[in-house]
Amino acid sequence: MPGLQNRMHGLLASIFQRKIIRYLMVAGAGAAVDFSLFAALIYGLHIHYLWAGVGGFLVATLINYLLSIRFVFSAGTRFPRGVELAVIYAVSATGLLWHQLILYLAVEELRLHVLLSKLLALGIVFFWNYLIRRNYIFSGDQGARS
Repeated sequence: MPGLQNRMHGLLASIFQRKIIRYLMVAGAGAAVDFSLFAALIYGLHIHYLWAGVGGFLVATLINYLLSIRFVFSAGTRFPRGVELAVIYAVSATGLLWHQLILYLAVEELRLHVLLSKLLALGIVFFWNYLIRRNYIFSGDQGARS
């Protein structure tokens, strides 16, 4: 049985690696939208960086969800689609709190440039979002889109 167990472990590792690579690409697209909207709100409309952070994050969450169910996870595997989107936003609220805390601390306490602070917040919250989506929201999605 050790040979079968090793092959199963290798298969699962391969599925995870491919899924996280696809999620990284999807998150990259969402991050590009988030970052661009953030910069446009700050520099174009002169909105405070914390409000701009909320706006960019909310739009990026929707884009990330839509791209994720198309390229990474299967929609409706654990929840009906409408409930699934509500759960995504509920879980993302925690991600948003982390995002805003990191953004605030980086700008106000560490005195980093606001755009560098945004990149830092995006990078850290990426892992939260992926792990929660993979392990909770789409947990019944074991080989889908792999």
